[in-house]
Amino acid sequence: MARASCISHPEGERLILIRKWQIEACGKDACAAALLNLFEYWHNIKLEQNSQAKNYNEVAQRHGDNGTQIETLLQWHTTEQLEASLLNIFNKRRIQSAVEMLESLKFISVHRNPNPRYAFDKTKHFLFHPNEVRIWLEDYFLKKTNFKSDAKVIDQDVVDENRESISDLLMVQNELIDSDDLH
Repeated sequence: MARASCISHPEGERLILIRKWQIEACGKDACAAALLNLFEYWHNIKLEQNSQAKNYNEVAQRHGDNGTQIETLLQWHTTEQLEASLLNIFNKRRIQSAVEMLESLKFISVHRNPNPRYAFDKTKHFLFHPNEVRIWLEDYFLKKTNFKSDAKVIDQDVVDENRESISDLLMVQNELIDSDDLH
């Protein structure tokens, strides 16, 4: 069941969603984590649009027309658009640094306008790489579950050691009581 809020937020209001794993993946960089989520969001939209575009283009080609729909997963954003999408919390320099980080992590790649007719266009085109993110997530959760299973082993060892220590302590106390001259 979906949760309801005690506040009726304006419909269509922008928000920033950052998951804990995104912060971890981006080395605790909140701007990069927010951008990672934004690129994932737009990638999902592009996947849906791409499916529709292919269908439209196939229909057009069956009828002897050229396909007119764009069939790419590239998303394009100006720096100003990215800044506005992040609610102007981060400035252009921080956003550029975060984009470079995401690119170095191979979560995205940055491209120029792929249409040669628009080579003059300086708008950056981004390609989100969900497989790279999935690989990072698998590794992250594997480490997390191994740490938890290691922690259980460590905890059990501590419990066993404590049990032995308590046993030894009781034995020493009993020996002192037994040997004590209570006369």
